[in-house]
Amino acid sequence: MTLSNGDRTVTTAGTNAYKYVLGKAGVSAGVHVWYVRREMKDQSVLVVNNNQVKTDRRFRVTALSSNAWLLFAVAAPGAKSDTSYSDSSCYGIAGSSALWAKGSASALPAASHTSVDGYLWSQGDVVELTLNCEARTLRIKSRLVDHTIPDLPAGQTWVPMVNIVSANTSIQIMP
Repeated sequence: MTLSNGDRTVTTAGTNAYKYVLGKAGVSAGVHVWYVRREMKDQSVLVVNNNQVKTDRRFRVTALSSNAWLLFAVAAPGAKSDTSYSDSSCYGIAGSSALWAKGSASALPAASHTSVDGYLWSQGDVVELTLNCEARTLRIKSRLVDHTIPDLPAGQTWVPMVNIVSANTSIQIMP
């Protein structure tokens, strides 16, 4: 993976393999929001942003070589592994309609999503992640998803995380 644009863009290359990106600044209090917009191009891009109390995080996926694995989540700052989705601190949703909690996958409840060809993320989608540290919830919302993950561990420091498997995918963290 390559970082560019002042460390705001990550791009995968080569062959398909699990890769991850973790945010740098951890949060443990307040409400934090991340947005992701997917656009189809030659490559994909990850974008994240942070403010006090209410944090706007915009993720723009400018390219995705296929509708394969793409996970939007939060995790502990120490979840540093290409298989970070299986870290016990990982909570999020993969485009394959999998709900990840405590490092394990389960089916995302049908009432909280609609999928296109079995995948949740499509060209031009905006994905919004809202982490409420006090309520201990993570809400993930997009055109096809609206799901809240309850009962996140208390007292945890969180960073945004994206896990990617497809080569030639880029995600940009937008200010």
